[in-house]
Amino acid sequence: MADHSSGVSQVKTTETAFLRLQDIIGYAFNDPALLERALTHPSYTVEDDADNERMEFLGDSVLNLCIGQSLYERFPKWSEGRLTQVKSVLVSTVTLARVAETLCLRRLGRLGKGLPADEALPPSVNANLFEAVCGAVYLDGGMEAARNFILRVMDEEIRSISRNGHEPNYKSALQQLTQRDLGQTPHYKVISTTGPDHGKTFEVSAVIGSRTFPSATGRSKKEAEQNAAKLALEVLAGEECVRACSHCGANGNGNGKGHCEEHALSAGTAESS
Repeated sequence: MADHSSGVSQVKTTETAFLRLQDIIGYAFNDPALLERALTHPSYTVEDDADNERMEFLGDSVLNLCIGQSLYERFPKWSEGRLTQVKSVLVSTVTLARVAETLCLRRLGRLGKGLPADEALPPSVNANLFEAVCGAVYLDGGMEAARNFILRVMDEEIRSISRNGHEPNYKSALQQLTQRDLGQTPHYKVISTTGPDHGKTFEVSAVIGSRTFPSATGRSKKEAEQNAAKLALEVLAGEECVRACSHCGANGNGNGKGHCEEHALSAGTAESS
């Protein structure tokens, strides 16, 4: 790899660190260089064909095939329209970003200086990292390895979204998460209301204790509250991932996997409501 300028956000990619990450994602690479490439964001390198964009392209196709086949086999009575609706949610940026967060892919993400070092990554970046890792697993172990990996790490999302047929209930997810972990119930504050009576836009923030989360908008108060809850969940998930990954990096005992799995299970339980 070429030398990079100072200010680049990067966790030192040692052999031990890659082994820990492989333990977290549950797949051992025959060629760890594929995983390193999958985690190299275009902003990190100026070298031609050295980032993860091609793997992301491949992983997107592999992911769509695996999810599509899984839905086809699990739900033989579903119509084509129903299958398409659920698959579109499962492979959406929001869903894939959640999966990337539970796997703590940013732990070894090779990110350029324009991306946050200690904050939640934009959902699109997280989703792209996950797609690239799917491509890397496929290149390393073939379709069966990729299918096993994808269906295992996305199992809770598949079961939850297949039951609902749409995005999870973010307000319910946030309430269960905060009551369990913080002993508090979120409420929602209307920041502003704009537009005519027949076409109002509501801006709402989720509030937990003394903390107000970023606001979101919607065409109804209910929609704005759901969007605000989703933003709060993304913030909390990013913070949990940073804490878990820091613990994993500081500990040599592999406990990071347990932290990430605990977070994944808690989020999945809430979202299934």
